[in-house]
Amino acid sequence: MQAGENIRHFRSTRKLTVRKLAEAAGTSPSLVSQLENGKSGASVATLIRIAKALGVTLGDLVGDSQTPASNSRIVRKADRPSIDWGTASSKHLITPRPFQHIEAYELILVPGDQLAELTYGDTFVLVVAVSGKAILRVSGVEDVLNEGDSASFWTSEPHSLVNHGDDNFRAIFSLSPPVVEP
Repeated sequence: MQAGENIRHFRSTRKLTVRKLAEAAGTSPSLVSQLENGKSGASVATLIRIAKALGVTLGDLVGDSQTPASNSRIVRKADRPSIDWGTASSKHLITPRPFQHIEAYELILVPGDQLAELTYGDTFVLVVAVSGKAILRVSGVEDVLNEGDSASFWTSEPHSLVNHGDDNFRAIFSLSPPVVEP
């Protein structure tokens, strides 16, 4: 993941100090510094708050900021920006940048791993379970997502996802409009 490099790049181009960015993102200056130096990871919720404070998308934050966005409609699997979760779970950006009307990710959640409860923005989410099984909790209501199932909710609703199964849970998450904050 190159989020640390991108945080520094976006912060510097906006002439923000570490302290000002941390204040705007509701986190500590030491965490921002550790992220920029690759000494620490951050939760998705923290990365979203940092992206919002920088005026970029989560995809921009975890993508290759040195490579200008192209007009290509193809995102090669090997070129997907990713966010590492837990010990082995990951989330990969699958829509080309710049985002237009939709932002999509492939999520691979290993057995025993979870996406802790999140609430942010007001974007519509569509989840399609590609393989495996997981428990989706939205606004206190739990449902099992099996292969082929889909679910939808707003990011403003508290939501979490847990893989209690024996196999990886793989899903496609589509967000519309993209999680872009001014």
